Amino acid sequence: FTAVFDKGAWSISQAEALLPGGTSLALSGEVVVEEDEPVFRGPVEATSDNLRATLEWLEFDLEGVAQDRLRRVDLFADLFLSPGVIAMTGLDLGFDSSRLTGGIAARISEIPSVTAELVLDQINLDAYLPETVASDDAAEQSDESLAAVVTYISLINLDIDARADVLTYNGVAVSGLVADGILLDDKLVLESFGAADIAGAAVRLSGTVDPVSGSVALQMGIKAEDAGGLLRLAGVNLPIDPAELGAVELVGDITGDAEQAVVRQRLQTALGAASVDGTWIDPFGTPSFDGRLGLRSTSYRILAAAFGIDLPDAADSEIAIATDIATDMDQAEFNAVIEVLGVKLRGSGAVEGLQSEPLFDVRLQVEHAELAGLLRDLGVDGGFPDLGPVDLGLTATGTPDLVDIVLAQSTIGPSSLRGTLGVTLSGERPYVQARLEADVLALDPFLAASSGGTLGDTRSQDNQRWSSEEIDLGFLELLDGRFELVAERLEAQNLVVEDPTVVASLEDGQLDIERLDGRLFDGQVALTGTVLSGVPHHMNLKLALADADMAWLMRHFADSDAVSGRLFLDVAVDGVGMSQRDFVQSLAGNGAISLRDGFVEGFDLRAISDRLGNLDNEVAIATMLAEASSGGQTAITAAEGNFVMTEGVARSQDLSVLLDGGRGDFVTAIDLPRWWIDLEGQARLTDHPNAPAIPVAVNGPIDNPERVVDTRSLENFLVQRVAETALRKLGEDELGGAAGALLGVITGSSGDSGTGQEASTQGSGSDSAPLEAVPAKPEAPETTQDAAGQVLDLLTGGSSAESAEEPASSNNQGSSGNQSSSGSLLDLLGGSSGNNDTEMSAPEKEQPASEDLNTEELLLDLLGGLAN
Repeated sequence: FTAVFDKGAWSISQAEALLPGGTSLALSGEVVVEEDEPVFRGPVEATSDNLRATLEWLEFDLEGVAQDRLRRVDLFADLFLSPGVIAMTGLDLGFDSSRLTGGIAARISEIPSVTAELVLDQINLDAYLPETVASDDAAEQSDESLAAVVTYISLINLDIDARADVLTYNGVAVSGLVADGILLDDKLVLESFGAADIAGAAVRLSGTVDPVSGSVALQMGIKAEDAGGLLRLAGVNLPIDPAELGAVELVGDITGDAEQAVVRQRLQTALGAASVDGTWIDPFGTPSFDGRLGLRSTSYRILAAAFGIDLPDAADSEIAIATDIATDMDQAEFNAVIEVLGVKLRGSGAVEGLQSEPLFDVRLQVEHAELAGLLRDLGVDGGFPDLGPVDLGLTATGTPDLVDIVLAQSTIGPSSLRGTLGVTLSGERPYVQARLEADVLALDPFLAASSGGTLGDTRSQDNQRWSSEEIDLGFLELLDGRFELVAERLEAQNLVVEDPTVVASLEDGQLDIERLDGRLFDGQVALTGTVLSGVPHHMNLKLALADADMAWLMRHFADSDAVSGRLFLDVAVDGVGMSQRDFVQSLAGNGAISLRDGFVEGFDLRAISDRLGNLDNEVAIATMLAEASSGGQTAITAAEGNFVMTEGVARSQDLSVLLDGGRGDFVTAIDLPRWWIDLEGQARLTDHPNAPAIPVAVNGPIDNPERVVDTRSLENFLVQRVAETALRKLGEDELGGAAGALLGVITGSSGDSGTGQEASTQGSGSDSAPLEAVPAKPEAPETTQDAAGQVLDLLTGGSSAESAEEPASSNNQGSSGNQSSSGSLLDLLGGSSGNNDTEMSAPEKEQPASEDLNTEELLLDLLGGLAN
């Protein structure tokens, strides 16, 4: 180099040095004395074609630095040197693909002080830093690094304002990086530390840090349109896709020292807001936390979808979670409240072994004002009225694989129950063993909630009785288990089973009902069978119902009180399908039915039989004829039959009914898919074997059929008997040939009374008549007169047919006196000589009804009714 001393100053020029690796150093300037200290000022320049070789010559370890780095270096700066200060201003350093500009100064003292103002255009730190490998003693190394940092920062004071346009670290580009702060007397004061864009996030940190005392007072803020990059940079893995968070903003502060720090954080995302308020204890040692965690979202459905939870269509609402928690990261005690859809869930308890094998003891309480409203909000349209509140409490203890649950006395709408459950979670599906006791257990809300069906109304939208909506039995495939239930009352689909006992098991989607018995319709019921979830679902059931109230059952299923008594029923059916309609249309099986000590409404067979046996009592006969088809009831001594069911239709060919005063035999078809009944047969008067059978038919909708009791044959039979009896009372001697002729018409004989009586007896019917449908009412013949018409001719002396066709003419003839010389039978009965104009004289003295029979009036009433 060349140095010249002139006027008290050294001028240095062409000072150069060459180092291995093609590195050269050059400076020039002058040395002057200022304040009794030498001072150098001048430019400095350094260049290298292979700085890596130079550093290796200087024995620097560059093993972790990429081979293409630390090659070309160019440095230009103005250097200032004095005994206490080193400074470089106008710094322009280019290395590899990066450029650093600015200035730096250091004061040499016991505790050096460095001031820097630097700007870096770009750098890829990943190319200069060695790869880090996690090890088991990472925590120990972290503690040592922290101690080293505390040692180093106590050896220097810093005042730095550094910026980097682009910095890449861990594969993440950081732009607008700022580090503006002062380290003075072991305390770091951050004016601003952060970046305009760290993996898409703006980060700012400010406050004070005292590493020696461990005290901090920091404020932080993070904003990002997408937090995914920042989370990757921080090595944080979330259980959801970070994109679901949307725009993110985090603000908060932390204040404290090495023993404890108070934390307050607020996070706002597209999913909702989260908060942390509490105290970190021993944050740099074995940390623990005591505080409150909060979460609030305007949509629990959006929040659930972000976590991959698929919910059925339902109402939406806010969700709020607040948890007070104390934990040392291995044990935790908590008290939490969750509010969503009007439900308030309270939980409290303790968890141990968080970092090994967790063991928990938790208490839960669930409350809601109205179960029906909750079900509607959950998308279960069961057609339910108000069901009542929900107040459920339980205690759960165990491990993640085995949970024991004690259900306290709880109310779920109309249900009140308690019991125990054991849940095993280590298998392919959860296994549940449950023993429950209930005061009242209403199943419809549970079945509707699990299947998504509309169990409150079996009719579909097109007003059909059986719904075509698909029944979801997928819940049967969610778990396996064994279930036992004892209750005072079990309710399902408006059925009420009293004192039920239920034992069932569930495996691979098949529910085996081992026992379901209790009291139903005031009788004893027992049900067994299987239900298998699939496509289609399968069902096999066996039902026994003994000594049940038939009237109650009829009111429930058919809204009818037509039949009463004590019912005994045995039935076994199979069914397949995906809906109510499918199942009903596929039902197949067989069964037997019997009924004791009951009544059938619509007619009084005993009254008919009793009055038919007293034909000499004219008043009773007339009354009986009027009431024969006017209603009443008939006692059922016994009824029984067997049936076969195919495609939902139950058919019986041998339904026999023993009635009070009679017996009936019927064929029956009950069509459940169409909700239709066809019952046809005959009832016979057992006390009067010669009386004709009474056809009976019941046809139509099960809950409102048309009932027909055809008494026409019996009415004709009774008219014959009444007329015959009346004529015999008058005596053949008084009536002469007219009586014989009339008896012949009535009895079908030639006039001989004995023959007529025999014919009447033979023509009354036979017990061996076949079982047949009710015949259609025959139309009256056009020319041939029936017995009633012939009787009327005899009674009036004219033609009933002509009278019916020409009433005006008949009346005129009555006044002309053109009657037969012998006169009509009514003339004879009335004491007339055949002249209709002759007035009957009133009796001198009223006679008791039991002594004189008004035969004319009786026969006119009876025969007129028959003619009509």
